[in-house]
Amino acid sequence: MINILYLFYIMKLYTVATHNYGYFEALKESSKKNNFKLINLAENQKWKGLVWKFKLMFKRLNAIDKSEIIAFCDGFDVITVNNATLLEKNFKSLGCDIIFGKENSNHNTLIHWLSWLCFKNYHLLDRNDVPNSGVYVGYAGKIKKFLKLCLQLIDSENDDQDITYMIYKNRKKFNLN
Repeated sequence: MINILYLFYIMKLYTVATHNYGYFEALKESSKKNNFKLINLAENQKWKGLVWKFKLMFKRLNAIDKSEIIAFCDGFDVITVNNATLLEKNFKSLGCDIIFGKENSNHNTLIHWLSWLCFKNYHLLDRNDVPNSGVYVGYAGKIKKFLKLCLQLIDSENDDQDITYMIYKNRKKFNLN
């Protein structure tokens, strides 16, 4: 008897990792195991700053159907723990355009205080409602709209988290659910 493994990917998962570091190998393995097609937008490139991931992802979205559900995660400190099918099902059940990972470290008083000092737009958000710019899932067209807003703020902001805080706080104004 011949065992044949049919691998098919349910969802594209984009990342920005210039080299193999941190949890990147684990991200690659967990993505494969959980039926994500991991696409590294920065492989073998020189690091170009915190907001570079917005630029790379925005450029890639030009080739993706606006109704496709895609995911993005930072490359060095994230792994997938559930199947892409479950993520897609849960995402659709929320009725949102984009969902973000939640910045859980804010429950630590020291981290909360340091974040308040380091990120100038951190104060705009409730301590329990802070998105993480390094993990999001959504419809490609809505993510492109979000990233376009991010790119417009790069002149006045140079930190991915600060830009995300500002847009998240004003999501209704920007017609993002």
